[in-house]
Amino acid sequence: MPSHTKYFPSSDSTQANRLVVRVAGGLGNQLFQYATARSMAMRLRLPLYVDTTFYTTQTSSSVATREYLLPDLNVASESLTNLEQEYLRYLLSRNAITRNLARIASFVGLSTDPLVWNESLHRTFGMPPPRNRAVYLVGFWQDYLSFNNIRDSLSRELTPKHPAPTAVSELLPELGNQSAAIHIRRGDYLTADVQRVYGILSTSYYHEAISRIRQKSPSIKLFFFSDDPQWVKDTFVNQYGGNVVNYAEQHTQPYWDIYLMRHFTHHVLANSTFSWWGAYLRYTSHGDVYIPQSWLARPVNRHNRLLLPGWIAL
Repeated sequence: MPSHTKYFPSSDSTQANRLVVRVAGGLGNQLFQYATARSMAMRLRLPLYVDTTFYTTQTSSSVATREYLLPDLNVASESLTNLEQEYLRYLLSRNAITRNLARIASFVGLSTDPLVWNESLHRTFGMPPPRNRAVYLVGFWQDYLSFNNIRDSLSRELTPKHPAPTAVSELLPELGNQSAAIHIRRGDYLTADVQRVYGILSTSYYHEAISRIRQKSPSIKLFFFSDDPQWVKDTFVNQYGGNVVNYAEQHTQPYWDIYLMRHFTHHVLANSTFSWWGAYLRYTSHGDVYIPQSWLARPVNRHNRLLLPGWIAL
């Protein structure tokens, strides 16, 4: 691979100092990656760029093909050129020993390669050291403390650029103090590979959360957001009443679901970053937010990073 100076500005360039984030996964993951990078870029006073090679290199064997959706939101970032993204892909393709040696060299200033900064380094050292070259963030960054300081900015930026579809605008008047958003994710979560990582939430989790909400607000309206509407109708709507929201059938982008979730007072989350963002960005601080006690199939202590003060783990 030729020298990176062909792809990135040289160390004496005014463009050398910038922060680049690798974005990957579905919309919920994209929001975590953007939010962390946005906060870090603001603290370091660096321009923010996005590496989107994940979406151009997905294979047909992927469990679910993901779409890069940040450009449809009011985000404050720029895109890299194809050559720049090609070089970053090369950096990550090297073997582990080479990657670690290169990271050390860049960390101590012996290399002008972009400094690859992951979550482990961030937890150990905090912010990347100021150097005259790019910082390249790689990871999922699912820790609200990494960006909670810019929550107001994110509330403005993570909104759709486009006017709301008719189906969305017609539903808004029904939402408010007496409504609850309940997210039930099945779809790809029912496949063996995904289940090994995330598991599948039991129906008892949802029954308990609904019961607690109904005890406080007996007349509350329930709105179920799900990619398996018939199963939700058979399992919950027939017992509790309510409505199923599934805009995928109307070819509406998923960020409209998050946009709607923000208008609810009460939330019942799936073990999914998708509904997490709907609750995090909600317009009111009143009401209850229920989050699964077990986020992954294998026990991992993640609630210190995903559980906000006042949220209830079941």
